[in-house]
Amino acid sequence: MPLWSRANPPASTGPSHTSSSTSPGLDDFVANHHRRSSSNLAGSYQSQASTSSTSLGSKRGTLKKERVRSSVRELDELGNDDEPWDEGSDDEESVAQLAGRMGSFSLSIPASRGRGPVSPGGATPSSPPAGSAGLPSASSPPRSAGSAWSFNPFSMRSPPPLPRQSSTASSLFSAPSPPLGAEAVAAALTGGSRSSPSTLSVPPSQPSPPKRGASYLAGASKVQEEADKQVREEERRKSLEEGEIVQEPEEMEERGEEREKESPEVREKGEGFQKERWKQAVRQDVDELVHDPAHVLARLRVAWQPAPPPAQTHAHRASVSSVPDAPSPDPNATPQLRQGAHGPGSDDEDDLAAGYVQLNAPAVSSQDPSIVEFDAAPPNPEEEGERGRENRRKRKFLEVLGEDNVDLTELRKLAWSGVPADLRTMVWQLLLGYLPAPLSRRATTLARKRSEYASLVKQAFSRGVKGLDGPIWHQISIDVPRTRPGVLLWQAEATQRSLERILYVWAIRHPASGYVQGINDLVTPFFQVFLAAYIDGDPETFDVSVLPPAVLEALEADSFWCLSKLLDGIQDNYIFAQPGIQRLVKKMESLCARVDAPLAAHLKEQGVEFIQFAFRWMNCLLMRELSVWNIVRMWDTYLAEGGDAFSEFHLYVCLAFLVRWSDKLREMDFQSIIIFLQSLPTQDWCDKDTELLLSEAFLWSRTFNAR
Repeated sequence: MPLWSRANPPASTGPSHTSSSTSPGLDDFVANHHRRSSSNLAGSYQSQASTSSTSLGSKRGTLKKERVRSSVRELDELGNDDEPWDEGSDDEESVAQLAGRMGSFSLSIPASRGRGPVSPGGATPSSPPAGSAGLPSASSPPRSAGSAWSFNPFSMRSPPPLPRQSSTASSLFSAPSPPLGAEAVAAALTGGSRSSPSTLSVPPSQPSPPKRGASYLAGASKVQEEADKQVREEERRKSLEEGEIVQEPEEMEERGEEREKESPEVREKGEGFQKERWKQAVRQDVDELVHDPAHVLARLRVAWQPAPPPAQTHAHRASVSSVPDAPSPDPNATPQLRQGAHGPGSDDEDDLAAGYVQLNAPAVSSQDPSIVEFDAAPPNPEEEGERGRENRRKRKFLEVLGEDNVDLTELRKLAWSGVPADLRTMVWQLLLGYLPAPLSRRATTLARKRSEYASLVKQAFSRGVKGLDGPIWHQISIDVPRTRPGVLLWQAEATQRSLERILYVWAIRHPASGYVQGINDLVTPFFQVFLAAYIDGDPETFDVSVLPPAVLEALEADSFWCLSKLLDGIQDNYIFAQPGIQRLVKKMESLCARVDAPLAAHLKEQGVEFIQFAFRWMNCLLMRELSVWNIVRMWDTYLAEGGDAFSEFHLYVCLAFLVRWSDKLREMDFQSIIIFLQSLPTQDWCDKDTELLLSEAFLWSRTFNAR
């Protein structure tokens, strides 16, 4: 019988009942019995039992004495079993064994009756109630005033989980509480704070610190997976009700065939080979780049140093050239030559200049056999022509970005003509205002904004599927798989999960607009450009699932905040009725009549409304008409323009884009015009085509003073 299960039972031998009412000395009794060692308890109880035995012997006889002596012997046996609690012996295994042996007993204390003799019957088997262990259950019957209070510290276990709203809503964003072990048992036995028996509770477990490898994105992904599954089931049910044929499995199979065609080496060596290649593509200094995007400058300063000129194949050119002495002065020679060779008082041995002539002397002819002619140093191809101008621009970028406080005005001038790919991440974040210009504030700002995004994601997905906004999530779940079809990066599950989180968090933070179709396209340039800074290779053929969790978190957070910065300037394009787009389309129609009147007249004659094709150009910022890299080059100029470039300047870009096809459009009818404008032949466009478009837009914007 455990030592802390000894109690003075009531006179009756019936089963004890729990009670909320206690005697005045109950707190002291519990505290004393839980703070003394088992050997002290044994001695104390042995003394009490001896005293009780003497009194009972005089009153009740020999039978009573034998019963007490039996109890004392049992106490003595158990009193010596205190080895696991000796100093230095409280190991986990011993504690677990002792707890298992004593878990079936409880401490029974009379609530309002006097103390009686110690009896072995005071220890009653205990079973954990329906609620939390060791505590009264909400469904347990109320205690009577005369019942006893029972407590068993070894019946404590981790508290039961709270009712879950959904199968994925529990423990997604926090580590589970560890079970109560040796420390918790010792705390229960030697509790430093005294509490009332009726309010005794299990000591709260301290959550273990989160591990770096456990990303908060994993919890959100579980909720997203279940939510997407529900959306697909709902779409399938609607399709079946409407009699449509569901082709989702075939589409997935075709997508897999396309991937196999694009990577025959992967098909031969397996997916593990491709995954290993992706891991090797991650830059070695990726952690430093995540912490500070300016870390790339040190590497580029070495890579972009001016290349030394190629080695010369001829002898070095001297400053003077040796010529033989003439017997008589040459009347055609220069005064310096005549004076040096035959001047008054000249001495050939003493005059070091005698017999030499400067190569840049105007009267010396290269046709004279006495003159040795040398070839000039060949030009450096890296510093000549267009390549040389581009290299000098790169070094100018490094100079501007390397300052402690970046000059944004100078940076805009450089960025208008395009930003080097290796510097685009840092330049975009600076021009958008996401990354502070002062160097001293960048690290803290990035850490704060990324932490804020993490909190937003946790808040949005912590309640499971039932906590999501159904209509918004339904539309996002449908649009995300349609983003950039056929591109490996955007068909990978990890990328789609990131895109869903970015769009959903933005939508619930902007209830005036919510999510609108087309915003998903605006995320792709940011995500792709920022990813390119962390890897060596083409980001469109990369799977972000192999990135370290901290890198993926930073990539996703940076994309979210830069998207927010962009949409803040054009949010009227996405609110109810989209008035911003309506205004821009009407303005484009009036400008087309002034820039290309024959085209405007032909479109009107064929009944083509500008809203039929220009709406998508304004809504998606030409993302459906041009490749991502063409859009990236275009956004270099948009960000350099600043202000309302994504609305007003984009208007003139769309106008130049339409006029570019004027000759073909004027030969088409209504149907041909609509089909052509929905699938323009821009697959082979390069930066030169984009720059020509931007130049025309710039001229027209300044001509009409629209900005």
